[in-house]
Amino acid sequence: MGVFSRYARVVEADGSAMAVSAALGIINDVLGEVLDGAEAELDAESRFALAWYGAHGHRPGPSGDADSVARAKNTSLAAIVESGVGEARAGKFRLHGRGELREGWSPLHDDRLTVWMAAQHLAAALERSESEAAGLLHVLGGHADRARQLAYLLYSKADGAGWAADAAAYNSLIAVWADLRVAAAAAAAAAAAPTQQTIV
Repeated sequence: MGVFSRYARVVEADGSAMAVSAALGIINDVLGEVLDGAEAELDAESRFALAWYGAHGHRPGPSGDADSVARAKNTSLAAIVESGVGEARAGKFRLHGRGELREGWSPLHDDRLTVWMAAQHLAAALERSESEAAGLLHVLGGHADRARQLAYLLYSKADGAGWAADAAAYNSLIAVWADLRVAAAAAAAAAAAPTQQTIV
């Protein structure tokens, strides 16, 4: 969008003046294509959670509907529950909120690690401190970049639905990602550095 402030005129392919609204439409179309591609890279449980979140947020919905969405995403409601993404109870399903995440969770000890859980734990860790989030980012390894992609998708859904607290949490994670990467790399380097022992 900066091109509109840098140049006197922005033109379409046919030479006519391009309206800002037309440029925004093109940007949103491309962003949609990128985000759709990002969703395809998620595990089945995370694709389910993203779809459910878009429709319900953290509110409960019928378990039958959740089961249908799970099957459409090539997983099962039992697998969703087992992965820790949400809970099915009394004919209802709901996603766990960040405040309900297990204390002491580690991706190293999660047998059903999902990108959804990685993103939720990163956002929750960031709400507590950047250093905690950077430490988790380091441990997540390859899941971290997919968690970032998911944070973009979640921000888009939360912002569109007016869920300000969630939108702010995911936006914060996106905004400080580069700083978290630097801190995670520093932590990795420090952990890999040989320590000198003192001879007594």
